[in-house]
Amino acid sequence: MKIQPVLYTLGTMKQSQILSVQALRGIGGLLVLMAHLAMRELDEWPKAHFRLMYPTHFFGFGGVEVFFVISGFIITISTLSKFGNPTAIWDYALKRFYRIYPLYWILSSVVIAALVFSGQHQWRDWLSSYFLLPGFTNQLNPVSWSLIHEVIFYVFFGLFMFASPRWLPVFLSIWATATWVRWFAPSAILPNWVYADAMFHLYNFSFMFGVAIALLAKQGRYYFPGTSLAFGVVVLSIGAYLSSVGLVPHLQAQPYCLLFLETTAAFIVYGAIGLEHYGRWKMPAWLIYVGDASYSLYLVHYMVLMAARPYYALFADSPDLIKTGWTLFLFTVALALGLLTYKFIEKPLLELCYSKLASAKPKVPKEEKQPAKLVPAMSGHEV
Repeated sequence: MKIQPVLYTLGTMKQSQILSVQALRGIGGLLVLMAHLAMRELDEWPKAHFRLMYPTHFFGFGGVEVFFVISGFIITISTLSKFGNPTAIWDYALKRFYRIYPLYWILSSVVIAALVFSGQHQWRDWLSSYFLLPGFTNQLNPVSWSLIHEVIFYVFFGLFMFASPRWLPVFLSIWATATWVRWFAPSAILPNWVYADAMFHLYNFSFMFGVAIALLAKQGRYYFPGTSLAFGVVVLSIGAYLSSVGLVPHLQAQPYCLLFLETTAAFIVYGAIGLEHYGRWKMPAWLIYVGDASYSLYLVHYMVLMAARPYYALFADSPDLIKTGWTLFLFTVALALGLLTYKFIEKPLLELCYSKLASAKPKVPKEEKQPAKLVPAMSGHEV
């Protein structure tokens, strides 16, 4: 019996229906949280016989790559029809700004206040971190290194939008080729420019994979989604095993990350979206909500771990069971604060920003209004 698609194709799917994306965001956010707890266990308790979160260490890197692939996918799905429209490009730029900076600035200001209170005054580094400038050490929130790559992708994609969408694969091919060339010959492309390392980092392939997935999805092309998802999970698991037993300890680094992290993340995202398209994967509501809150969770969880770091020494000589309890406590606190930050800060803030953006748009006279098209706007998490 042939399986019939339930949700049309993504070319006509409402954004709120792409639940697999939000579920994967939730999984990615939880994996990153657990991976950072694993790193803290390893750093603070090197002699412990049991570390609860250690098996998740490598998967956390995979969670970040899933975020990158999803960004490439969502940005393409929502903007492809707006290529060549200068007004739409400005609207895109404002939405990207609202998505990243306001919440990041609020939370970073809290960190700066705490650092000033403790007697530190490294304003140059703080300002570079505050504006997510590449090439500087981020002392405000170490996880924001990934936001730098997000911003770079947003800038590149915004430039691509000035052309016809048929040029998008060409532009991506040029960017991918330049990135690959610079990996093998760093002096060949902008060797002395401080931003070049981030602009041509192999991590950017994750965004490109996301764009490719979106182009396939717009045409309704979902090939072997179950096999794709399984392949991604299996290869990621193999990488986690090789890394955990020390056989290949640096799989998260270049160039191994291209296979064990970025490519696997692309297969996972493509497979999940395809399974949802055919109605073969139903995501639990709680995981979708964690996905909605994943940006808040991503920023807040490391602030919790930084604040808790001095207290790890209190449990250095405690039984492993006590250490496990402390880890679970921090997991609970970080998750709860992430969800609360989303509900009471991020979500109202985004609604305010987007309402102002909508009110600034010129009103279309009634006689000129056209029937609404079913286009994939994003869920509230990523509009």
